[in-house]
Amino acid sequence: MEGKRRVGCDAYVLRLCFNGVYLPAEILARRAKSMGMLLSTAMTDGSFQTWLVDRNEPMRLIIHGLERVEVWRQRQSGTLLLRGFEFDEGELQRWPQIWMCGTNLREMHEILGKMSHWLSAKYKEVKRGPHPHVRPG
Repeated sequence: MEGKRRVGCDAYVLRLCFNGVYLPAEILARRAKSMGMLLSTAMTDGSFQTWLVDRNEPMRLIIHGLERVEVWRQRQSGTLLLRGFEFDEGELQRWPQIWMCGTNLREMHEILGKMSHWLSAKYKEVKRGPHPHVRPG
């Protein structure tokens, strides 16, 4: 466990997708960022799997891992987008997922703002119902 603490990277994580669908920035901005330690492990097929775990209890998962994970984008500051496949906790279904990871919440918010138009366009490709979105009140 001490070895895991040495090799892990502390980060906030924001999942950009829900069941494989990109969410718009206005929804993502309201979501809590999960804080923990990123751990990556090489798999037998040469791919990587990454989890977000509790720094004090590395065996406690905060976010179930991404499989076949790769760094999709990385800023010089260290904020990055990880792309892979996420499974539900029962490992029954899998979908594409993007994690925004960083140590600076302000920068993560700025990046989300820069991605806003793209995220909204991706969301609109999927959400095309004849009825406007109405939240129960």
